Amino acid sequence: MTDATSTPYLPGTADNGFFITLGNPGEKGVNAPITVGGYTYFGTNQPPLPSSLACNTLGIARGYQVKFLTGTSANVVFDGGGLPPSPVAGLVNVNVNGSPRAVPFCLGCGNPGPGATGPDAKSPLGGGKPPIPVPPIRKRVYWYVEKHDT
Repeated sequence: MTDATSTPYLPGTADNGFFITLGNPGEKGVNAPITVGGYTYFGTNQPPLPSSLACNTLGIARGYQVKFLTGTSANVVFDGGGLPPSPVAGLVNVNVNGSPRAVPFCLGCGNPGPGATGPDAKSPLGGGKPPIPVPPIRKRVYWYVEKHDT
């Protein structure tokens, strides 16, 4: 296994996968992950340090984006703290120049990319268009095994 926190995983190596280390004290995953367009999104919570005021704060909520082939990751600190809800993704039909077009969306994924701005970038309920680096045109692969059913 490769710790992809510091070195991206190379799929052609003899390693059997990767893991990432959450780098903050006490941070743990708190919701269901979702994978969209080559990235997996999930939320974490880092509880406050023990103190007499510990019950007055919700801790730090983060949203992670992990490339599922290499393990490279980015994260965003969500406004408000607490436990972020599970991200939700899908397609919505919009009218573009008179023609319907399916556009991907992700709610609660945050926007950990560089230059992320606006209220949705740091909201655990904010929406956005996830990056999809997978080519939109795919080829079908057919398998044929002679005498398979005999």
